Amino acid sequence: MKKRNHPEDNQPKNVPWEIDRTEKKKKVLRIIFLILAVAAAIYMCIGIYFGLTGKNEYFQYEFWSVAFRKVWVHPRWFLHSVAAGMALILCLYGYYRTKSEKKHYVALGFCMLIPYFGIGLLTTGAPLLICMIIFIGGMFAMANLPGKIGRSLTYKMLAAQEHLEADAEKFAEKQLRTMEWIRCFPLKRVLIAGMWIFCPVMGILGIVSFLKVPDTDSLWVIPLLFAVAALTAKKAWRYILTPYHCMPVLNRILSKEQMKKLLVGEHFREVSFEDEDLKKYVPVLLSENWALIEGILISRKLAVSLYIDAIVSISRRSSRIKGMYLNGETFCTRTTDLYLGGKYSGEMPEKLEEICQIHFLNRAWMTRQEPIREKYLTILPEISDERQKMWHLLTEDISDIQQDYAKMFGAGEKVRKQ
Repeated sequence: MKKRNHPEDNQPKNVPWEIDRTEKKKKVLRIIFLILAVAAAIYMCIGIYFGLTGKNEYFQYEFWSVAFRKVWVHPRWFLHSVAAGMALILCLYGYYRTKSEKKHYVALGFCMLIPYFGIGLLTTGAPLLICMIIFIGGMFAMANLPGKIGRSLTYKMLAAQEHLEADAEKFAEKQLRTMEWIRCFPLKRVLIAGMWIFCPVMGILGIVSFLKVPDTDSLWVIPLLFAVAALTAKKAWRYILTPYHCMPVLNRILSKEQMKKLLVGEHFREVSFEDEDLKKYVPVLLSENWALIEGILISRKLAVSLYIDAIVSISRRSSRIKGMYLNGETFCTRTTDLYLGGKYSGEMPEKLEEICQIHFLNRAWMTRQEPIREKYLTILPEISDERQKMWHLLTEDISDIQQDYAKMFGAGEKVRKQ
């Protein structure tokens, strides 16, 4: 009889001599990048030296260009220095890529602007310096601050458990507020409310202005503002009024008080990773019934699957963690600061599998919603109210339901070779 090929049999295996050869190639590339970086740095310094001293007529020749209704004058030493600076950054990025195997195209794009603004200070002075500081500082803050704030709040919440308050419910509410700020949900509510209110207010002011001074040229703006407010009202106010966005799916079913009670008595601990990068950039907190990942609170009793969703685009590779509950509803975290593919694709999935109390032998069921939803309709038929049913699943012993799920969706992945 023919043997059935197991999917793992077709996976390419790393041969030691192939790994050694790849490492040698990377080492050679790193040396080449370092040599080119040194050459680019030297040429950039030469250009800057001639620019400061005014020597050598070749480097003092000026190029004129017109853009944005303004005449731009750039001496040759400036253009050569900027080109050398950009080449230096490209070489350093190439060295970084071969060393860490990480892609950061957005950061590379911003860094490529540094030579132009930095060397431009030698010709234009303080105004360009202020623009450069605001632009680069703002972009750097937008790219790095949300992740750093989230991680610091996660560790702050973990440290606060050492001094538990007497009132358990009050402490649970405090924990939920901290979790909300990990992903800045309160700030998002304020921004969305402000953006929505802006449209009808400006529409009313436009009507008042038109009644005072009729101006038909800009009259079309008023119905446009009211149309935008009407079309976005449902989604905007649903987001604003939904409590505790850090508890997805459940915040649309349970009340605010019920969600607070679910965290009473929960003591979180940090999941230990062997890899230092995972430990630093993707902190995971675990309690008896809950897991906190990237500011999202996940019920271990309800989770039937947790897996890494890789997002590959032209500019970069990123990843997020997706999951599904017993009722077939899905949720996902924000994009992680660390791409969870490559060398991280072994340890992280194992930790995610440990979080779930339901273990599917057949991983093909992990992303199928319809069969899970159909199964959910058959459990606890005596409870018709959705809120009561979910509360029962979260507060009572449901080991028999979990085993039933595992048996129903557990067979068929591994095929014995005959």
